[in-house]
Amino acid sequence: MNLASRMISLVVVVILAVWTPLMIQSTSDDSIAKRQAFNTTCDFLDEVVDSRTLTSEMLSDYSRRVTAYGIPITFQVSREIRSVDAGASEGKYDVHYVDAGVLNVTPDNPVEFQTGDRVTLEVQSRGNSMASSLLRGMTGTGGTGFRFRLAARVR
Repeated sequence: MNLASRMISLVVVVILAVWTPLMIQSTSDDSIAKRQAFNTTCDFLDEVVDSRTLTSEMLSDYSRRVTAYGIPITFQVSREIRSVDAGASEGKYDVHYVDAGVLNVTPDNPVEFQTGDRVTLEVQSRGNSMASSLLRGMTGTGGTGFRFRLAARVR
């Protein structure tokens, strides 16, 4: 009986002293990496809107900045072109957006945006961060990817 209680105590000590702090740290690191990836995406979208241009260098720089946080991602940039038509009544205008699809940006072909265009950036994780993989390996939980879509109108 004494040996059984010592073994149970040893298992509880190992769980509380080693495993739980690692799980908490892994969860924290994963959350921080996701938040930093989101903030970097917002900054990139602001840069595109402010410059009214999207180049292949901007895309590769964005990809490098996000993957530096340890999260492999896939992303696509799409464009909606603003169209203004005369309305049914005098002095009224109908504004709508025409989907121009996913942008194909090459070094020879940067994309120029016009005032009123809508730029949409959809980002999806393509796996897990290192912290998330560690958490999944230790507990069998965690490791949820992310997917978000941000849009901005060119000023």
